[in-house]
Amino acid sequence: MSLALLTTDILDSSRNSEVIHGGFYYPDDSYKTKFCLRGRKLLYEYCDTHSVPYKKTGKLVVGLEHQRPYLEDLFRKTQSLRFPNFGTFPASIEGEGSAVPARLLTGDEARELEPDLSPDIACALLSPETGIIDSHTYMESLERDVTESENGSVVCATTVTRVDAAEDGWVVQMKTTGSHGNEESEAEADAVMARTVINATGLSAPFILNSIGKTLSPSFSPINI
Repeated sequence: MSLALLTTDILDSSRNSEVIHGGFYYPDDSYKTKFCLRGRKLLYEYCDTHSVPYKKTGKLVVGLEHQRPYLEDLFRKTQSLRFPNFGTFPASIEGEGSAVPARLLTGDEARELEPDLSPDIACALLSPETGIIDSHTYMESLERDVTESENGSVVCATTVTRVDAAEDGWVVQMKTTGSHGNEESEAEADAVMARTVINATGLSAPFILNSIGKTLSPSFSPINI
C-alpha cells in the first residue's frame, strides 16, 4: 500500500496562528468542540513524542464587573465538558473530571499573572491547557512521517480536479504545475486509483465533497460555505 499527500502549495500553513485552543467556546455537543478537545490532547502527545516545540502558555479571558455572569457561565461550561469517545480514542483516555481544567480568578489573581491588566478587570477565566506550537517544526515532522514511511510521498503544487467513485475505491484526477526558475510550466494532468481518500482541504473541502457526491447519488444536495 502507498500513501500520497497532495497539496496545492508548500506554504499552506504560512498563516497558521500557532495557537492550540482550549476548546470551550463552541456549542457543547458540536463537532468543533469534540474535535478541538480530542485534537488538543493528541497534538500535545504528538509534540512530546516527536520533539516538536510547544508551550502551555495558558489563556486569560478577562471581564469587567458587569461581565462577571458571562465568565461564570463560561466557567460552568468548561466544567461540564468531557473528552469525546470516537472508538479509536479509548474511553479510558477520558479520565475523570473536565476536559478543560479552567479556573475562575479574581481581578487581583489575574493581575498577578498579567500585571499590565487594567485595574478595572474584576474577574477572569484561566485556561491552563491553551498553548502555542512551532508550526514550522510541526509541519516538517508531519512531512517526515509521510516521506519516511513505506511508499509515502508528498506531491506539491497539485490541485485535485475531480474525484469519481469506482468499484474498489476512488479515481482521483489532478493537475500538477511545475516550475523552471521563475517560469511556471504548463500543468500536467494525471489520475490515480485510491482505496481511501481523506478530504482535508480546509475551505476547499466542500468543493471536493460536492464533486464526489454527484457521482454517488443524483439526489445529493451540494454543501455550500
